[in-house]
Amino acid sequence: PGEAGVAAQLGSGSTIDEAADTLHITRNTARFYLKRVFSKTGTRRQAELVRLVSGGVAGLRSQDRDDPEQPDEA
Repeated sequence: PGEAGVAAQLGSGSTIDEAADTLHITRNTARFYLKRVFSKTGTRRQAELVRLVSGGVAGLRSQDRDDPEQPDEA
């Protein structure tokens, strides 16, 4: 499960406690994973992460467009 499992559960609408129960991990472990996901995705809040996860590839592409280092696709 790990970080991706917690992110997927939250993206599906679960709370952190529900995600922990579903993944058979402690709440503290789920929170630890969540903090690592925040760090890796550049998000700071669960709502931001949920938008990113829910948007899938489209959500990632829209973030890339905000990055001046990334070339625009034609």
